[in-house]
Amino acid sequence: MKKVLGICEKPSISVYAHHGYINAIMQNEEHTNDVLYSLLIQNFENQNWTFDGEDTKLCIKSSHQIIKSKKYSRNNEAFLIRNCNAVDEICVEIEKWTFTQGDSVFNVILTDDNYRKCCKEDYNIIRIGIVKNSGLYYKVDGKYRKVPSLSAKEIKTIRLIKNINKLKIYVVLDDGKTLEIVNEIIDSQIKVSKIGINVNAGENQYYNWLFMNYMQTYYTEEDKVVCYDYYDLPERNFSHHILNHFLLYRDETIRTIEVLWKNVLNFCKMNIQSGRYIQIMLNEFYIPNRAFYNKENYFHANLLYGIDEEKQEIYILGYNDKYKLSCSVISFEIFLKAVSTNYNDIIRTIEYSPNNTECFFDLKTFLYQLECYLASKNPTENENNILPQKKEFMVFMYMVSL
Repeated sequence: MKKVLGICEKPSISVYAHHGYINAIMQNEEHTNDVLYSLLIQNFENQNWTFDGEDTKLCIKSSHQIIKSKKYSRNNEAFLIRNCNAVDEICVEIEKWTFTQGDSVFNVILTDDNYRKCCKEDYNIIRIGIVKNSGLYYKVDGKYRKVPSLSAKEIKTIRLIKNINKLKIYVVLDDGKTLEIVNEIIDSQIKVSKIGINVNAGENQYYNWLFMNYMQTYYTEEDKVVCYDYYDLPERNFSHHILNHFLLYRDETIRTIEVLWKNVLNFCKMNIQSGRYIQIMLNEFYIPNRAFYNKENYFHANLLYGIDEEKQEIYILGYNDKYKLSCSVISFEIFLKAVSTNYNDIIRTIEYSPNNTECFFDLKTFLYQLECYLASKNPTENENNILPQKKEFMVFMYMVSL
């Protein structure tokens, strides 16, 4: 079986593994993309649809309905709606869903002409929907009704059938299995004149985070290994969990892995198949196209993002012999030679799973740091230790993309 997770080989922030790998994960098109949803609505071309979205637009490509956002859009909510007949149905297959917040939602709705107001106030509306982090839900006039517990990853298609006052809803799972979710009479107080979808991918929090945290660099003689770096969250939190509202981190020792999974390779296979990246120290003496290949033992962090069991190959992201971030493929045999034998070494899994944290680009903070740069002033003096304290002389430099 082959499984390759999304990766950006040339992220805008690529220096040092603790910056490069997380940004390579975040900047790949599966996680940061102007395509919010790619849908396949049955019989779409034979219906008269209205698209309603402030910072979004609808594109039709090869019979697919693609909802896109602007790069820095503030409102990614959209409606794709049409008149509803007495006997009607809608069937939507979700082919792609990009999100950067845990409460990103996809809904199939029945409502009236004031669909925006009904959606906002939870009045005169029926919705069968999926919340990315919590899964399937069914709601009638603001009240949740019981449905099977299904995750967002499991659901491929939603089909809603209205027959005068009778309602049936089905979902098709990723394995092809069809489940009947709803079979009931529509409440008499609900007046239905519109049918369609309502989506909200959430504002793209990643760019706000990126431009607030990669504006400065610093130099210090205290750290002989990393003396010149971005002046940002890794130093602030004294760890590299700097995207903890986008990414889930789990650490295991090699000792634990060998007890529970028998060996490191089995651990990596299982996690990659489950959608988790692996950050692991490898001896680059064994890895072709690395600076220390066949020269000397040198352990460095690498990011595993894919596996091909048939060819017995692993996809890795690391720094090549020119010290540039690049992707390569190595055999299982080379991988096992390169893995550390120190039982106390840590192997980290990284899973893309945003929560609902909002990241704001604060213009006041940006201008304050710019003033400090122009005055050659250390901003930590007035930041109450929010920024790291460095005893050595610092050089501040702004690196902002406009």
